[in-house]
Amino acid sequence: MIGVIAGGYAALTRSVEGAEDDADAGRQAMADLDVKECDSVVGIAASGRTPYVVAGLGEARRRGALTVALTCNLPARWSGTQTMSWRRWSGRRWLPAPRASRPEPLRN
Repeated sequence: MIGVIAGGYAALTRSVEGAEDDADAGRQAMADLDVKECDSVVGIAASGRTPYVVAGLGEARRRGALTVALTCNLPARWSGTQTMSWRRWSGRRWLPAPRASRPEPLRN
């Protein structure tokens, strides 16, 4: 198994701004790995539309690899770039606001 991340290894420990928006880099990553028919590529993007992932999956499929798309959002922009899809609905997420801006809870 080989892990590929937008922005490269450095992106595991610090932000690489704009890397996920670089579709050409996603395609190039598949070319650099020489992805072919005997390979499987799994693209993971919560939105289902991250350009790096969409383009990487498209390139992998073009090269004959089995491609799988994992997303929390449908319809996803990568329709047609994957051999199969798996969607995990994560439901609505509640992110707490800073304490000073939180509304008071309702009391019965």
